Amino acid sequence: MSRGKTSAKFDELYEIRLATPNDIDNIMAFLKEYWDKNHILAVNRDFFEYEFRVGDRVNYILAVNRQTGRIDACEGIYIYSKGDDDTEPFDMSGGMFRTSPNALLPFLGLEILYRKRFMMGVTMRSYIGIGSNFNTSYPLTKKYFKDDMVGRLDHFYRLNDKKEYKIAHITHKTILDIDSKDQAELVLFKDFKHMYEVFDNESFKKHNPYKSPWYINKRYFNNPVFTYKLYGLESSLVLVCREVAYNGARVLRIVDILGDREQFHRVGKALDNLMKQNDYEYIDLYQKNMDRDGLKKAGFIERLEDDVNIIPNYFAPYLAKNIEIYYHAYGENLYMFKADGDQDRASSVDVENLGYRFTKPLDSLKDVNNAGASLKSTTQNQNSTKES
Repeated sequence: MSRGKTSAKFDELYEIRLATPNDIDNIMAFLKEYWDKNHILAVNRDFFEYEFRVGDRVNYILAVNRQTGRIDACEGIYIYSKGDDDTEPFDMSGGMFRTSPNALLPFLGLEILYRKRFMMGVTMRSYIGIGSNFNTSYPLTKKYFKDDMVGRLDHFYRLNDKKEYKIAHITHKTILDIDSKDQAELVLFKDFKHMYEVFDNESFKKHNPYKSPWYINKRYFNNPVFTYKLYGLESSLVLVCREVAYNGARVLRIVDILGDREQFHRVGKALDNLMKQNDYEYIDLYQKNMDRDGLKKAGFIERLEDDVNIIPNYFAPYLAKNIEIYYHAYGENLYMFKADGDQDRASSVDVENLGYRFTKPLDSLKDVNNAGASLKSTTQNQNSTKES
């Protein structure tokens, strides 16, 4: 297998295709056997369908052994738009990726990694794989996908000025001054409709990756496990945030940024006020390709690989350790964040009572799938008002 073409030898032994609803039980069984028997995607079908099913399509790439009929490799795909609107760029990211030890050919997983960019039925502009295993998939993608990007997400944070830190471990406390020029207020969006009354979705399409209203509503406003807070900077920028609590303290994690990411320098004061008002211990952000000077102007400092300060990434369970997140990506002028793919997705449920951690009903999927139509109707009404 080489980057730039598929290999016929894989087609002789495997049917490589997109999954259907009839495959879901087999995918879950595969994940239970070869990943983690208690993983949420292996034990809770409702959540699996929330993540990957769109109508009769299941966004999972499978390599099915032609002799045994069993799955020998698979990868979940997160599409950022449905692919049914020609005005929307089609960008996507990868989820759980696994190859069986019984695979008949080496590099079966790499073949899937390559083919998926041609298998979604529409032209893909970009792909983001967040969470590459540094010891396995990372060196292989670096070797065989020479036109793609591989690397490490940069980790930035801003500390609250506290005498004691219960989540972070701080040896050297550094709190930068915020550049006061051109600062603006943040608005907390109460719901999906409120956001798209303000946010300039058309301008967002120029940026890479683009995430459609359908995806934003499904992923953030209607997430069945996590509660996200979306803050807007005028019409140009949205910060997707999630509170995490541990040991009697709280932090705010910026997991995604929508719109013109280079406006981030203007939110420094607003984020600092938000941190102090809510007594957050710190605010952090994993990202790639944002302007470093803009991050510094907003008061954020970089957590380096050999840093003496510890800004944890794992909270379920909590781990007092700095964690590096690696990526494999394809596309031009691409911004990457922690919530691309599955790095900000729940990984477990209470196995004795499945769904225990679900805080929102999954029947809201009907509303999620209608989100694009609702936005289109709202936009048409607004245009009619302007014309009159």
